[in-house]
Amino acid sequence: MSRILSATLLMAVVSVGVAMPAAAATNLRDAAAAALRNDPRAAALQSAVEAAAAQRALALSGYKPNVLLSAELGRMDLQTDAPFPESGLRNPNGVTLALSQPLYRGGRTEAQLAVADAGLDASRQRAVGETQQLMLQAIAAYLDVLRDRAVLEQAQASQRTLSTAASDTRKRYDAGEVTRSDVAQADARAAESQALLASAQARVRAGEAAYERVTGERAEGLAPIGAPPQLPASLDEALRWAGESPIVQAASAQARGAHQRAKVAAGARLPTVSLDAQGNTRDNTEFGYERLDTWSALLKLTVPIYQGGAVSAQIAQSRAEAAQADYAASDAQRAARQAAIESWELWQATLQAVPAYQAQVAASELALETVRKELDVGSRTTLDLLDAERERLAAHVNLVGSERDRALAAYRLLAACGQLRLDAIP
Repeated sequence: MSRILSATLLMAVVSVGVAMPAAAATNLRDAAAAALRNDPRAAALQSAVEAAAAQRALALSGYKPNVLLSAELGRMDLQTDAPFPESGLRNPNGVTLALSQPLYRGGRTEAQLAVADAGLDASRQRAVGETQQLMLQAIAAYLDVLRDRAVLEQAQASQRTLSTAASDTRKRYDAGEVTRSDVAQADARAAESQALLASAQARVRAGEAAYERVTGERAEGLAPIGAPPQLPASLDEALRWAGESPIVQAASAQARGAHQRAKVAAGARLPTVSLDAQGNTRDNTEFGYERLDTWSALLKLTVPIYQGGAVSAQIAQSRAEAAQADYAASDAQRAARQAAIESWELWQATLQAVPAYQAQVAASELALETVRKELDVGSRTTLDLLDAERERLAAHVNLVGSERDRALAAYRLLAACGQLRLDAIP
């Protein structure tokens, strides 16, 4: 092959040596913050916490009195043959003020408040855990865009190089320097590079759409991958962190709430005591035209005798649900442990993969240059050079992908340990 084809391939290698943008205004922390600010799922998590807080306020109301003011005003006609009350038209009116203060409800008020407290704790922990997953999605989308754009640059350069190579090979065939098979091989690689380019362009557009969906912002001015975050020093430390992760704590809080709901159900079998007071003033009623004023203060005891088996069924149901919640909490512990181990091992693997792919890139660059020189002296064929270019492209793509995987594995490990926060992102 001529020096023109060899030089063209070498220039492509140099031109695509930089895989990531050199500078930008948006970094990983900015992307994660944008997700928390713009993703409707983040707002939904906050609304869920507010609903749980309102449920606690509702449970607290069980300790407080109920006060009711009622008034009535109307007109009535009473006709009777009795001497009393007197027949005639009346304009009845009255005002009643009633108060009921619960004193004892079979322990249900305390249990309902404990249920609400556990629910609020679980909601907050779920919000923290889901928030970390939202940030992780934003980070993944960010890294995907960087990777896909770098792959696109490589694909564009390779497509230009192989198109030029195919053109040069046809010229040399016309000059009688190469065979028809050399032309077919060069054309085939050029066609392959065009297909790879189209695929890379589609992945970039899809990645940018995913980034905008999570962050609410366009994928513009993204900075290169920075330093990794502060990670646990060992697998044991990662497991300790994971054992206290928000997802584990949320499951534990749900189990506590389930047991308290069983107490609420059992309280329906017990008596209730309340203090009921009422003041009433009425005038122009069916009993006469004089105003009647009454008041009362009563200590009220209610004892359930028979409820058709409903309470027993509710108690059985709530106890079964409490057992189910205990099993779910235990499973959450195991799932957190599994996630921590998997994330730790993936992180360790990526630490080894990046240097290996860096070595592959260096070797493929050297191989391409060596094949070019050997082609000039006739000891290599056109296919050898095309293969060397394909291997060089694959090595660069592998390196870009491994750098993305290493960065994402670090943040996945943080999320598995429940430690992914904005201030933890460099």
